[in-house]
Amino acid sequence: MIMRTWSLLLTLSVLSTSTAGAQGVSCDSSASTRAMQSCLANELEAAGDSLASVEVSFRARTSGASDQDWRDLRATWIAYRDKECALRGAMFSGGSLLTVAVAECRVELTRARVQQLRRVLSNMPDGR
Repeated sequence: MIMRTWSLLLTLSVLSTSTAGAQGVSCDSSASTRAMQSCLANELEAAGDSLASVEVSFRARTSGASDQDWRDLRATWIAYRDKECALRGAMFSGGSLLTVAVAECRVELTRARVQQLRRVLSNMPDGR
């Protein structure tokens, strides 16, 4: 069961990194830092809602993975996303754009994850 979870995580992580750059964030970069942070918080919430929805669909179509496997997978993916974004934001360390860079990265990677799961779902045979 653990191997299946790690295999799924590895596959989805590889797909995630290959699509992450394709999706931009729509917050106005000419706005104040505070306005951008607020906008990005809203964008992340919407992306998180989309992710939760597609995860429900994905879970309904898969068998063999327990609820705990899914919780572990999601927690591991979030930890990956947050560490990746912290690394990307490191170049702004100490600057006012650090929080914006990290938030924008989280939105971007969450949206990429949604698209990734949708692609996998669209290629799954019905009844699985």
